[in-house]
Amino acid sequence: MIKMFFQKNFGERGGFGLVEIVIGSAIISLALLGVLSVAVNSVRVSEYSLREAQAGYLLLDGGEAVRSMRDISWANISGLSTTTTYYLTFSTSTATSRFATTSTNIFVDGIFERSFTTKDVFRDGSDNISPTGTYDAGIRKIKMNVSWWNRGATTTKSAEFYLTNI
Repeated sequence: MIKMFFQKNFGERGGFGLVEIVIGSAIISLALLGVLSVAVNSVRVSEYSLREAQAGYLLLDGGEAVRSMRDISWANISGLSTTTTYYLTFSTSTATSRFATTSTNIFVDGIFERSFTTKDVFRDGSDNISPTGTYDAGIRKIKMNVSWWNRGATTTKSAEFYLTNI
């Protein structure tokens, strides 16, 4: 009776062959691997984009911190060495909390290294900023860097700007 059911419904073959099952399984496996690969790459790109956005905000925040230090006193900027890399720290030792510099490496959120350097600024005979000329004590060039470890290499975003003694 069972044999007649199979012969009537499936013909003489009697169901799927082993080769058809293997090929079908391979096609389904490849499709699932493709979907999984897309999902893994999507997560990786999302994480990278998040780090890029965070680094951009840390650059902006670092620039504002250096500007606030200048606003408190130009000596906070003019007194910095042009050969030292500085890191920002948040100081609560005074009556008002504020940013301060340190030469000790500080990681933001345990991921990002935010540092900055200062350079002297010179002016040419037309009073334009130039690589050489007369030293201008009322302006400094600031280079802010944010670095983080990304997939076996260090990624860095940088911004440069001038600060004047206002």
